[in-house]
Amino acid sequence: MKIKSLPLAMGVLLGSLSFSTVAAEVSFDEAWQLLQQNNNSLAAQRANVERYGHLKDASSSLNLPKVTVGANYTRLDQDVTLNGQQFADSLSGVPNIPIPGLGQALGNLLGGVTST
Repeated sequence: MKIKSLPLAMGVLLGSLSFSTVAAEVSFDEAWQLLQQNNNSLAAQRANVERYGHLKDASSSLNLPKVTVGANYTRLDQDVTLNGQQFADSLSGVPNIPIPGLGQALGNLLGGVTST
């Protein structure tokens, strides 16, 4: 019986020793700072909030209008001339839809010729 109780007695003796000499007193503010610096769960949540902030910034630009600019340049060796008859012939496939005031505007543009 003495042999079996020896480890139990050693465990009670070692468990009763105070380890207060190893630990230092920490104020609540210091403990809070240590928690914020060393807690992986809080760091992961901060990174998640930061990630969603970046996603919000990236998706906000999708609501902006898209503007594209293009340009073409054509150089011809000879001038292109077009008379009124050629222009009228090119419009033969276009349906005749009367637009009020178009004849007056074209007449003013072409030099005072009026149409009714």
